[in-house]
This record gives sequence, structure tokens and C-alpha cells, in this order.
Amino acid sequence: MVSLILSAAVITLVLGPRQPSYRGKALSQYLTAFSDDGCQISSEPPYAPVGVFIPSAERTEAWEALAHFGDEAIPIFVKRASARDSTPARFLHWLASKVPWLNLRSPTDLEKQRQAVAAFIRYGSRGAPAVAQLLPLLDDEHTARAAIYSLAFIKPKEETHVLALTNAIQRFDGQPVLQIDAMAALGACGPKAARAAPILTHCLKSTNDQVSAMAAVALSRIGEKTPEAAALIAGRLSNSSRGPAYVAPPREMYLWALGEFGPVAEGALPILAGFTNDVSGRVRHLAEDAIRRIEGAVERDAPH
Repeated sequence: MVSLILSAAVITLVLGPRQPSYRGKALSQYLTAFSDDGCQISSEPPYAPVGVFIPSAERTEAWEALAHFGDEAIPIFVKRASARDSTPARFLHWLASKVPWLNLRSPTDLEKQRQAVAAFIRYGSRGAPAVAQLLPLLDDEHTARAAIYSLAFIKPKEETHVLALTNAIQRFDGQPVLQIDAMAALGACGPKAARAAPILTHCLKSTNDQVSAMAAVALSRIGEKTPEAAALIAGRLSNSSRGPAYVAPPREMYLWALGEFGPVAEGALPILAGFTNDVSGRVRHLAEDAIRRIEGAVERDAPH
């Protein structure tokens, strides 16, 4: 039985379709350099998706090499984004850890997904042909995060594609990290994600302060700024958390979002003023900046 699994693993992981290459190295060899990369939402405004990595000569070479690959590489990126370790693959990973001299090391499903996200970060809008294949990955919690971050950097343009990200927010109700990731990806799409405004407004009422704060940020980034949403954000700000969070303290995110709302957030000025004496210098700065931006916008819009 063990020999059969091992044989299947070798066939699955070693043999495969011919890959595109550059300077004598196959694409998969370059992708290996991204196995330890990560992705997250920046803790600084505008709280956008970012890639994180440890610089190395190998990674720099791979990053530069990806510029020389074209659409032929996209199916390989998508396959890595959808990676789910099979039984043979899991056995091979276990065997490699027990018998290192066999040199059977191969990327895990998580490492493959990291490689895919890094590749789509590098490709940016060039990865657009992958969108239709990435969308189904949003249905599975095991592949959703890789798909969300890949889409965030591709920035899909079609409304149906944006709708799929919106649906992911509802699908992962009760899984705040995936909800927050999806909202950040929508925010990265800008005004093209305007149709997501109703679900984002609904999320402002979430009992999870972090989900609500990212909804506020996303609404400001897609340009859907209404007095009603500003009032909801101001209300959440009054009782917001200042502690550590997945992205940043919700209090800071609400403050930044209100500043982005501009004149429609004029009604929030009294609440914002209360935070200009906060014990946190960071909070004071964000509150003062929000007030300046709202008051400045109001003055510009005033009749002469």
C-alpha cells in the first residue's frame, strides 16, 4: 500500500505538463522563491491588501523573471491558487520529513497558494484572464483567501466579478477574517465595486467591531459616501475598540473612513472633536485630520 501511494505521489508531483521557462529555469523553479511570502491588509490607511516577504537574491531573481512570462503562465498560477494536498501529496510531505535524504520535498498546498498570490501581485492587471477561473475558488474556505488576494491585485473590472467578492462576504458570515479580506479586496477595486454598497452598509451594523470598521473603510474607498452611512460610522466610533485587531484598531479605521467621507460626514464633527483629546497620539492625529478634511470640504462646497 505504501509503495502504491509513493508511486502515485511521485507521478503526481514530479511528472507533469511541460512548463514555460526563462533563462533555462522552469516557471515552477522561480515560483518556489515565493513559498514563504505572505499577504495581509496593511495596518496603515488606506488599509489595502499588501504582500509581505523577506528579501533574498533568489526572490529578487524570481520577481524579475516573472516579467518575462505571459498568459501561458496563468493556468499554472491558478492551479497553485486552488491547491489542496491530496493523500499522496500528504504522504510524500510526511515521508520527506522522516527521510530527508530521499530529497522528496515538494511545496505544500499553503506554499503553492502563497506562490500564486505572489505571482498575481507581480502580474497585476496582466492576470485578468485568470479572473473567471479564480472566482469559483471563493466558494471554498480552503482556497478563498488565495483567490481574494489574487483578485485584489488583479482588480477585476466586470460587475459580475465584483459581485462574486460581495457574495463571499455573505457566504463567510461568522468567519470574520475572510469577510474582512473580501471587503478589503472590494475597496481595492474602487468605484467599480459601487454595487457592493448595500452589503457593506449592512456590515456596518455587525456585532464584530473589526468587520464593521473594514466595511466603513471599504465604503469610503469605493466612493459610496452617504450621510446615512456616515451617521452609522460615527455611532460605531463612539463605542469602538482601541485594542489590537486583525488589521488595525477599529477606532483608527472609523476615524480615517469618516475623514474620507468629506462633507457628508459633517454631522460627525461633534463626535470627532471628542477624540482630539484621546490618550493615544495616533487617535488624536486621525481625529484632527478627519476634522480638517471634513471642514475643509464643507467650506469649499459652501455657496459664495
